[in-house]
Amino acid sequence: GPSQITEYLRCIIKESRRFLSVAAMGASRQYSVPVKLGPYQIPAGAALFMPQILPHRDANVYAPDPDTFRPERWLKATDDMNESLVSFAVGPRNCIGQSLAIAELESVLPRLLLAYDFTLEEEGKLEYFLTLKFRGSRLNATKI
Repeated sequence: GPSQITEYLRCIIKESRRFLSVAAMGASRQYSVPVKLGPYQIPAGAALFMPQILPHRDANVYAPDPDTFRPERWLKATDDMNESLVSFAVGPRNCIGQSLAIAELESVLPRLLLAYDFTLEEEGKLEYFLTLKFRGSRLNATKI
């Protein structure tokens, strides 16, 4: 029924989170103690900023085509893929609303797709700053 999400739609949602993260610029964290990161010594008090696009487009994880939208890659997701999907951040300061956001996507999206036929009226464009936004896009929804 409409309340049940298909496995492939779940893959589309994951691939959308990976390919076009809303908070593509990620978040910064401040170190309270000195840390050695590879050849670099990070002093206490330093802030590190990791754009989410880096792990989401990692060729070692999403080979052979990390820059291609391909939902079927999630049908056989590896641990590395799941661990690299950080669209809600990770650790003790991850997004408190991630479970709600995913539950909403998985319950509302199937209902919309079953009830409406969507056509793209205007493409629009992506704008990046701290968050990702579509500007000028227009979708038409026709009740089925």
